Amino acid sequence: MNWVHKIRQNTFVSYLLLAFGVLFALKWGAILYAYGYLLDQMQWRWIGYFVLEVVQGDGFLIGILLAMAYYAQTLEKKTAKVGIQTLVVLGLLLVFSDVVAMFVYQQRFSFVQMSGMIANADSIIWLYLLGFVLGVGIFMSIIWLIGKWIKFSLTKMAVWILVGGAVVLKLIPLPILQVSGGELPVENVFAQWFKEYYQLNLAEQKDKKSEERSDFLALSTGEKTELGEKKQAWYRYAKVNPESIFEQFPQKELIDARDDQGDPYFLQVLELALSVKPELVFEHIDAFKDWKDNNGKPILKQLLEFAIAQKPQLAYDYLSHYEEIVESNEKIAKSLLEKATQLYENKMNFQDLFTRIKGRNNKKNLILVFYESASAVDSKRTGGLHDKFPQTDKIAREGRMFTNMFANGVTSEMGHISTLMGVEPQFLGTSLKTGYERFTGVVDGLGQFFKKQGYNTHFVSTASLDFLNQRYFLKKVGFDNLWEKDFGDWKTYTFNAFPDEALYDKTMDVVRSQTGSYFIGLQTISSHTPYSSPYGNTADDAFRYMDESFAKFYIQLKKERFFDNGMLVVVGDHRKMTPMEPEEYKKRGASADARIMAFVIGSGIEAGEIDPNLYQQTDIFYSLLKEFGTGDVKVLEQSNDIFTKEIKRNWAIRNFSVQPKSTVLNASGASASLDIPAKMMSTGKESFDEKGIANYMYLGLKYQKDQSPEESGSSILSGDQTLAKLIAHRGDHTETTENSMAAFIAAARVGAKALELDVSLTKDNKVVVIHGPYPYNTDCKQRNKEICEMTYEELRKCKLTNGEDIFLFQDRLPKIKTLTSLFFIDLKTSNNAKCSQDKVKYLDQVKQIVEENQLSENAIFSSGDPELGEKIGQTGGILSALDIDDKTALHMVSGGNYIYVMTPYRLFTQQFMQELKGVKNRYGQSIIPIAYTVNDVFTYRRLKQLGIEYMMTDTFKTLAEESKK
Repeated sequence: MNWVHKIRQNTFVSYLLLAFGVLFALKWGAILYAYGYLLDQMQWRWIGYFVLEVVQGDGFLIGILLAMAYYAQTLEKKTAKVGIQTLVVLGLLLVFSDVVAMFVYQQRFSFVQMSGMIANADSIIWLYLLGFVLGVGIFMSIIWLIGKWIKFSLTKMAVWILVGGAVVLKLIPLPILQVSGGELPVENVFAQWFKEYYQLNLAEQKDKKSEERSDFLALSTGEKTELGEKKQAWYRYAKVNPESIFEQFPQKELIDARDDQGDPYFLQVLELALSVKPELVFEHIDAFKDWKDNNGKPILKQLLEFAIAQKPQLAYDYLSHYEEIVESNEKIAKSLLEKATQLYENKMNFQDLFTRIKGRNNKKNLILVFYESASAVDSKRTGGLHDKFPQTDKIAREGRMFTNMFANGVTSEMGHISTLMGVEPQFLGTSLKTGYERFTGVVDGLGQFFKKQGYNTHFVSTASLDFLNQRYFLKKVGFDNLWEKDFGDWKTYTFNAFPDEALYDKTMDVVRSQTGSYFIGLQTISSHTPYSSPYGNTADDAFRYMDESFAKFYIQLKKERFFDNGMLVVVGDHRKMTPMEPEEYKKRGASADARIMAFVIGSGIEAGEIDPNLYQQTDIFYSLLKEFGTGDVKVLEQSNDIFTKEIKRNWAIRNFSVQPKSTVLNASGASASLDIPAKMMSTGKESFDEKGIANYMYLGLKYQKDQSPEESGSSILSGDQTLAKLIAHRGDHTETTENSMAAFIAAARVGAKALELDVSLTKDNKVVVIHGPYPYNTDCKQRNKEICEMTYEELRKCKLTNGEDIFLFQDRLPKIKTLTSLFFIDLKTSNNAKCSQDKVKYLDQVKQIVEENQLSENAIFSSGDPELGEKIGQTGGILSALDIDDKTALHMVSGGNYIYVMTPYRLFTQQFMQELKGVKNRYGQSIIPIAYTVNDVFTYRRLKQLGIEYMMTDTFKTLAEESKK
């Protein structure tokens, strides 16, 4: 064998060697471009190791192709020679593709990737392919020109040494390298046992992290609890004061904070702040340009993507702020704009979800009863635990009972909007409007619909329709005749309303007076909290009265032969406002909190029927349109029909009045929390179509906001609304008694978005809504006896000066929370030596009641009692304010969780404001000042000039008008 045979220039093998040399240089350029941010983290010895790995992989491929090329050159048969050379060229193209992929995609080329690209090919992919072909042509031309210019020769022995060396090098077990979680573009070979030895400096990093974790794992239970409370305090602060989070970043206290596992959470805090105000990251973009997380990964792009997910338009509005920013050797603008565009493309108009169908023209009279607080748990026929509606259950046997009917909200207002407008009443942010005034249906309201069918429309209520401006809503949805007066000599009860029997008697009068087709809506009231009915003042009394008075109404309807040509629909407006029972939750899961009673009776409805299909209140609206409509009617395509049992949707939605979140539920009891602006579900989403439901709810929210451009999407806690920062001190009591329901309602009517109320503790440790320490503003004969010396039974014999009863906090809060979005709860105490008050238990009671009403993020605790005030500041899981009347007490802030400082307005001066700027709580968070009690325009203006945003006032209406100027 002639080992000195030379391979001359201009042969296939020589061109192949040239091509590999150029490709090897290009590949290293691509590696430095695509993976430079990883190489920066490596020590020099490991960079050398990495070079050896790349040479190992590429050298083996070069050796194989070189051997094939040399063998082809010895063949005499042209077809075989050309075939092998073709395979070699394909191998060369594979390496070329790898280099291109690293330049363009910053990742290695793979056949899976290519097949996926082709499978999803659109018009642009062919441009990429054309560019690739042109690139190959240019590359080949360059190699040909170099071959013409360079003169060299290579012996046959040298060729075989290259081939053999490549094979031998491949057999050395060099495992893949991992650098900070990023995988470098090298092959993984066998010899797994060798891998741990070659882990760069990551082993040291992991050891260090493990050592840090072990320190946290060794913490006591109390220390872990403290860390957990600190984490929750930062989470709450981010929602309450998001601007401060971004203005002060990077605050050392937040950056250094760790949970009980030793992990930082500043990134989660930033995202929570952005969930309230996503613009912040763009406004403070310079603070994050070079900031990295604990793994050395830049966080700016992640935060911008989070913000854009909530408001895609931000990507375009703030383009100039970030278009030149580079991360990982790539401008971030391209991917962010693509994300924003994709979010827009996923959207469509809410109206597009509606369709037209032919109505069934069922020309019957209709009575729709909103059955106050009628919950599934209290109906045996619905499958509940209790038998509080035996008469109603018996009546429901004469028609169709729905055992999986869900309320779309948590209040009467939300139930009415859902059923009479077909709208799921989502949280729209802070506004001067009530819920009744804020929503717009895609189709006409139920009253308008029936009027177009030739019906007379009526609504009957024994409660005032001025409350929350319900009168406006009823007129808007099409009720021409409103019956709310002339109920005879009946005694009034809850909300100064006549009892249900008076309601039903008036309804029968309306029925008897009709000469044409009619639609009557009515709302019962006797089972509403606070309970007060002809049968007594307990829940059982109220529900028994509700049940028996409805039975009398039903008998009257039958006597009038209403059902010969009439239909009765009964639906609970919401589940009762009490916590779920353990057995109820065990049986129904989280869905139990939304399950209500509902049934329909009438000609054409089979008696004795149980319908287990899933429905929600909006389905009643669209079902009535389908059933009673003539010609084409416009309905939501994804609505279930209570008459035909046609099911288009296997989930229901329950909205909340004070937060932009919904609970998604199904008949089996599964539930998931849906963040509507972020279009994301939490734990439990595996039971639902997350993308479809989230998009549906997002479109509904966007539609409502588009109908009311003045609506704000900001949280009440963000402080974006001026009126949200005016606090109605003990309600609006200019014409009624402070801390009364009338005062709280009056405050809501004039637009108050924040209420302050007082609670006191009785002798038998009952928390009541009253100022104290004496029973001021009451008709109590024992005016000189403090509340803490009286049992609740003694105190309830007194009445407020406006005639209202004195209620327990646990009974009053469920109703107050429907009026507004933010609550300041002042815990009053006594210095009376005769009273023995356990202040810790007192605080725990109030906290528990707030938690049961799901108001932990909306209630701020305070107390003028220094001891209790200090305890409030040290209690986790609540929002707290330090109430002081002397600035020397400011030192208490640093030892507590306080977010607010409440102090008399006279203390606020330029000097005091300067001092406040340097005051931080135990977690290093800045404090929000609140001035009280500001009752005149001059003081309001002075405080505004000082920069005071939050003010407590007894003259809310006056200051609200001033704030608009």
